[in-house]
Amino acid sequence: MQTIGGGWDFDLSKLPATGERTGGLFAGLFFILFACVWGGIPSVALIENGVGVLEEPTGFVAILFPVIAVGLVLLGLHLLRFRKSITIDRYFVAVEQRGLFGSRQWREPLSNYQGVLKRVQRRTSRKSKRTYYIVDLKHATDEKKTINLYTARSGRDLRDKWEQFARQLQVPALEQGADGPVARRTEDLDKTVSELLDEGRITVDRSALGAETEDVTISEEDGGVVITRKRPTTSLFGGLLAVTFPLIFVAVGFSIDDAFWLFGWIFGFVGILFEVLFVAGVVWDRIARQRLVVTPDAIRRCEVAPWGETKGRSLPVSEIETIDLARRRDDDKKRLALHIVSDARTLKFGAGLPRQTLETVRNTVLAKLDQRR
Repeated sequence: MQTIGGGWDFDLSKLPATGERTGGLFAGLFFILFACVWGGIPSVALIENGVGVLEEPTGFVAILFPVIAVGLVLLGLHLLRFRKSITIDRYFVAVEQRGLFGSRQWREPLSNYQGVLKRVQRRTSRKSKRTYYIVDLKHATDEKKTINLYTARSGRDLRDKWEQFARQLQVPALEQGADGPVARRTEDLDKTVSELLDEGRITVDRSALGAETEDVTISEEDGGVVITRKRPTTSLFGGLLAVTFPLIFVAVGFSIDDAFWLFGWIFGFVGILFEVLFVAGVVWDRIARQRLVVTPDAIRRCEVAPWGETKGRSLPVSEIETIDLARRRDDDKKRLALHIVSDARTLKFGAGLPRQTLETVRNTVLAKLDQRR
C-alpha cells in the first residue's frame, strides 16, 4: 500500500470515529484559473486562424495547449467536488468517496482486518529524501481496503500511536517482520520480552547457546554472551566503489582552468574531503567488527577493533519489548537484520547476514535471557 503525502491522523479515543477530507477549494480554483491562462491565448489564436493554422509545423503543437487546459479544468472541478469520508467503529469500517466522475462506497466488518501495522516508508527523488512513519489498519485479504490511520514525517509518536490504535480497536498490533507482518496481542503490548519468557509465550531453543556459524562467533564471557560478526558489513567491491567515487570530483575539479579555476579548486578540495571520509569509513569497516553483548541486565551493541571495544549503545533488558528478524523497511528485500526494540530505541545487528545465521543469533539472545529464571 502506498501512503504518501495524503496520510491521515485519526483520533479513535471515541468510537465511532470519522475522518473527512476534501480536494480543497484553493487547489481546485488554482487549476481552473491556470488552465484558462495556459490554454486561453492559444485557443483564441486557433479560433482566429481557423483550420489553416494546422498547415503550419507549429500548428499541432498549439493544439496541445487547449487540450492540456481542458485536462486541468477537469482536475480542478474534480478537486472542488472531491470528498472522502472514513468511519470506524467497533464492528465496521465504512468508506464513502465522491468526485467529478462519480462516487463509490463500501462497508467492511472490522473482523476482516488483520490488525494495526506500523511501518516506515522512504521515498527518494532527485532533489530530496523523505521518510514517512505510518500506521495502517491492514485488511487480511484486500489491500485496497487497508485504511491509513496515521502518517507523519517524525517517528517520535509512531509506537505510541500504534499501541494506542490496537487497544482502541481491540485488534492485534502488527510489525513488519522478515516474511510479512508479525502479530502481538493487545494485552501483550506493554509486556517486555522477559515477562513473555516468564509466561512461556516465547519459544526458546536453548541449544543455540553453543551454536557457531561461518558468519559470527559466539562465546560466553563474564556471565554474558558475546556475539561478534566475523566479516565487514560491506563487500570489498562496495568499499572500492565508495572510495573511487570522490576521485571523480577531484579529477574534474583540478582539471578546470582559465576563468573557472577557483570553482574547480573548490570542487576538487570538496572531493578530497569526501575521499578522506570515505576511506576512513571503509578502513574502519575492514578492521572493526560489529558485536552484540548480552547480559542478564542489558544488551549492548558496539564495534570491536584491534585496540578494544567502542562504548556502543545499550538497552536494559527490563525495557526490551521485541527481539525479532525484520527488514529496514517493508519493501527492502535484502537487508534482513535482528531488531531489538524498546519504546526508547532500536538496536540493529547483522544487517545483510543470512537468515539462518540471524535466527541463530536471535535464539542465542533469547536463550541467554531465559537463563535468568
